[in-house]
Amino acid sequence: MDRGTKPSQRAESEPARSRTRTLGLRSAPFSLQSEDPFELKALVESLLFVAQEPVTRGQLARAVRVSDKEVQHGLAAPLSTAQPSNSCAISAWKASTTCHPCQARKRHRRELISMKMAKRERLEATIRREPVDRPAVALWRHWPGDDQRAEDLACAQVAFQRRYDFDFMKVTPASSYCLEDWGVVDRWVAGTDEGTREYVVRPVNQAGDWHRLEVLDPCRGALGRQLHCLELIAAQVGGEVPFIQTIFSPLAQAKNLTGDDRLLVHLRRHPGDLRAGLATITETTVRFVREVLRTGAAGIFYAVQHACYGLLCDEEYRHMGRPYDLRVLEAAQEGWFNVLHLHGNDIMFDALADYPVQAINWHDRETWPPLAEASRRCDKALIGGLRRTETMLLGNPDNVRSEAADAVAQTGGRGFILGTGCVTPVTSPTANLYAARESVERSKAPQRPRGVRG
Repeated sequence: MDRGTKPSQRAESEPARSRTRTLGLRSAPFSLQSEDPFELKALVESLLFVAQEPVTRGQLARAVRVSDKEVQHGLAAPLSTAQPSNSCAISAWKASTTCHPCQARKRHRRELISMKMAKRERLEATIRREPVDRPAVALWRHWPGDDQRAEDLACAQVAFQRRYDFDFMKVTPASSYCLEDWGVVDRWVAGTDEGTREYVVRPVNQAGDWHRLEVLDPCRGALGRQLHCLELIAAQVGGEVPFIQTIFSPLAQAKNLTGDDRLLVHLRRHPGDLRAGLATITETTVRFVREVLRTGAAGIFYAVQHACYGLLCDEEYRHMGRPYDLRVLEAAQEGWFNVLHLHGNDIMFDALADYPVQAINWHDRETWPPLAEASRRCDKALIGGLRRTETMLLGNPDNVRSEAADAVAQTGGRGFILGTGCVTPVTSPTANLYAARESVERSKAPQRPRGVRG
């Protein structure tokens, strides 16, 4: 075949014939059909690229049964006249016939990103550790003041999501929302970077007080208020953005009911009394989780705060933490996206890696294990990669992009969701939040509002 013939002329001179080729990719087999060998080659390259497999001219030639020279010429001079009929939309092949091969490949790859996944589709593929169009990303924060009213919290959460377009929403009420109806009183202390509240009245002061707790009705009081918040969020973004509700472990709730030091004293000196309180807390939480899922939530963000060797040993957590955790997580199994958050340093990662959740989040930049090691030790999706203080609060957009790139490199971009190890500080620069969102994009990312500088 004349090497100087234009691709469009050469395609027209060939007898029209249909070629079908099934490719055994790691993700799934595809059956492609086209009467144009160059369009078929483009489709093969598209699918191999989306599957994140390396492509050589020889592999493409064997896949579509055309000569290596034809493939080489096709890469150097993409089709510019024939309109592809396949739904894969290989618009990159509209490039100029004089385009350099490397430029053609780069332009082709940019155009392929038009084949975007929906948020749920991307998360489900991430959970299965399958190829995705880009890594998922999500950040979350506290909402001091707004977190005391369902309507205001829902409004704040939805506005934050619409501004940054994250792949899921983590709904973050004050930690006291699940404790108010047991008599807790707290207040927001201005000036804190996290936007958290401090407890000024705790209902459990003696070991015997654990027996006074009663199982709460999840549809009334502060719990009912939070369910209303979820209903408002679902009405706004439910079909578009997956959202998950923060649920504190029974042991974490017990800590806020009595105080950090007193909890450890009761755990070691009055374990029977504490177990009575944990049973009540767990039953209330189980009932609340079931109601959460009825609002349309994708799952729960299950926050564990005591699976740390600086607080408890393996045996202590196995007896006083794990049984209650598993009861709550069992109630959440109707959800498709449950996240385990391991708070603090020196965490018991291996001991809790078998929990029935789809993803794990922890302070991976501050405590063991790093993302690369965690990826080898468990089969869950991993959420992290960004330091919330040094990078998101005190750093700049270049720092954010650098850490994001390193996190993707550690995980290979599979089974990974970019985020922070815990809440993003409320005073983090807007530019850093945009940088986190934009860092996972290969194409157009959400733009800053006109006239607004990050």
